[in-house]
Amino acid sequence: MPRLKKILQQAGLLSLTILLFQNCHSLAFEIKDEWIVSNYGFADMSAMDEEMALEWMGKKAIIDKQLYFEYQNIKSYKKIFEGDSFCTYSKGWTKEKVLTDSYFSDYGITAGELGIDQNEILIIHTSCAGTPFQDIIVKSDDEIIVSWDGVFFFLTR
Repeated sequence: MPRLKKILQQAGLLSLTILLFQNCHSLAFEIKDEWIVSNYGFADMSAMDEEMALEWMGKKAIIDKQLYFEYQNIKSYKKIFEGDSFCTYSKGWTKEKVLTDSYFSDYGITAGELGIDQNEILIIHTSCAGTPFQDIIVKSDDEIIVSWDGVFFFLTR
């Protein structure tokens, strides 16, 4: 009987752990893939208008040993980012779990407005400083978010 009690306690702890972390992405998240801008959402203040944000739709990011993005196909930004951008993604990047509400409060937007319901989110800080890909927000296994000029761009695999 004591052995059964111990097994039930362990099962209960395991179940609780699974419940606590079911919406939380692992630090082992694999980002290497081809991603396409599929949607966007505006923060309270933005340097972009709707027309400029629409130019990002359908643009491709390839994340592997380097990070590539099709800036030259975005009329409003091709002079800001000379050429299609490559940066050495895999050197100098870190992963961090942060409290969702705290992270988004700086942007004047709620996580719910971006369709995020997790208490914690995974942020991948890259070496792509000064680009939308400096910080990559992991929304789900198949969706990431980057922000630029007050707009959050959703990319899907």
